[in-house]
Amino acid sequence: MPDSMDWIVVGDFNLCLSPNDKNQPRGDHLDMYLFNDAISSLGLVDIPLKGTRYTWSNNQHSPLLERLD
Repeated sequence: MPDSMDWIVVGDFNLCLSPNDKNQPRGDHLDMYLFNDAISSLGLVDIPLKGTRYTWSNNQHSPLLERLD
């Protein structure tokens, strides 16, 4: 791809960038590391989330909340 063109990558990756993207201590840190490494090596930038901290809930009584990227 030419460097003079801007691109946008959109998808439902179902991965978190950081353990702070969850309200409970869960997740595979290796997956987070690999996802961050891929984003970095491709020169991608995460669009900031505004208005809420999490984008997904399992809708349980004591919900698991996550910001999925």
